[in-house]
Amino acid sequence: MVKSIYYETVREKVLAYIREHELLKPGDRVGVAVSGGADSVAMLRVLLELRSELGIVLSVLHFNHRIRGADADEDERFVLRLAEQQGLEFQRSSADVPAYAAEHRLSLETAGREARYRFFESFFERQALDAVATGHTMDDQAETVLMRGLRGAGTRGLAGIYPKKAVLVCGKQEARYIVRPLLGIRRAEVRDYLESINQSWREDATNRDLQYTRNRIRHGLIPLIETRFQATAVAALAQLAEVAREEENYWEAELSRVMPEVIEDSAASGLTVNLPRLLAFPPALQRRILRNCAQRLGVTLDFEHLTQLLRAARCCDGGKTCELPGGWVAAREQQELRFQLRRNTDQPAPLAYEYRLPIPGEVEIREAGRMIRAFLRPVKPGASGYNPQQSLDAVALGREVVVRNWRPGDRLWPAHSKGPKKMKELFEERHVPRGERRSWPVAASGGTLVWARGFGASAEFQPAAGAKLVVVIEEHVLHPRQEW
Repeated sequence: MVKSIYYETVREKVLAYIREHELLKPGDRVGVAVSGGADSVAMLRVLLELRSELGIVLSVLHFNHRIRGADADEDERFVLRLAEQQGLEFQRSSADVPAYAAEHRLSLETAGREARYRFFESFFERQALDAVATGHTMDDQAETVLMRGLRGAGTRGLAGIYPKKAVLVCGKQEARYIVRPLLGIRRAEVRDYLESINQSWREDATNRDLQYTRNRIRHGLIPLIETRFQATAVAALAQLAEVAREEENYWEAELSRVMPEVIEDSAASGLTVNLPRLLAFPPALQRRILRNCAQRLGVTLDFEHLTQLLRAARCCDGGKTCELPGGWVAAREQQELRFQLRRNTDQPAPLAYEYRLPIPGEVEIREAGRMIRAFLRPVKPGASGYNPQQSLDAVALGREVVVRNWRPGDRLWPAHSKGPKKMKELFEERHVPRGERRSWPVAASGGTLVWARGFGASAEFQPAAGAKLVVVIEEHVLHPRQEW
């Protein structure tokens, strides 16, 4: 009797959640991210029960973070056996996450997430999967919302974990998805369900390590809130995330509509905001407009910076100046608020950058908020996804290219054009705001541009006839670390 109750409850809840949020559609090839823990194992078992009803094809993905040594290796073997028992394809990968975290000055949690998601996205690049399912539960959602709220996040941060997240592949509008089918399920329900079907799982000792903020919230703060203040706190926090997501979607659409009305022709080194137009909007929209202006310049603002900017914008007198991160200032001049680089500074221009990009390989461009990735692709003329106009000659490029910001005088030969054109002309044709151009990523080989964000590969470096292997360069938006 107990088995039937838990089995049916979890199964029906997950099915309803998938349908409500349109997470999956018939024919989707779904990679189930299974760590070996209870949540991901339960997700796999539930999706196995639902695959005929949903019309989906499943495979198992496992990523070894190399954090727990032999225990992590045993997790991998456990997931492999589980996949074999269910007759599913098994794909694995690993990375030295502690070394990556140290190199990039990231937390282990952040470094692990970035490495894990690059693994997932590699299947999208090869068009091997339509979606990757991860085992986040309602408890994970509550922890995320609470953690971000304590850090002072706005609605963007309080939106928490999205049920469905689009991942653009090679800059194309056709997206693949990360989906979270268990967001409507409590962690305790997951374990009861697994016990009811006699399915074992692996316990990760790091989930109880209180040096991690999330674990202190999970094992300390949330139980305290549930016992002393609100027994339904987890559900309430999950509801808050849903409301915040809806609010954020509305404001993002509104922001896209009003930005052209507020931003005027920018100066050579900055960006200008029309203050009468800005101040005609409600304060909530004013804050979002100013944050968006800074993001276009590659600057991340916290709450205090936004408060200072709003004070400067509302100040009746001229000459009000706000110091911003990265060597930028915002100065009020009559009816304008101008973002510009600080003058007479010994620091180099913060948005002048240059990185080496190995082929294959990837590089983070924090200045532009982008991950630039180069990978090799076998040539299969006529195959879906192969576009010679977006491919580059592997022999001509060699082992690496240089990724840097656009500089005056740079030229690119766009596909389907007669010859090279100045990037400045291409910017003007596309109406790219001047404030965005300074940090615009391009890739060069031997001083010649081979690729530029938004404009694709250079026709000058198209693959030679009969080429068996080509290079594809793509961009991904970096996940913001600041939720304001």
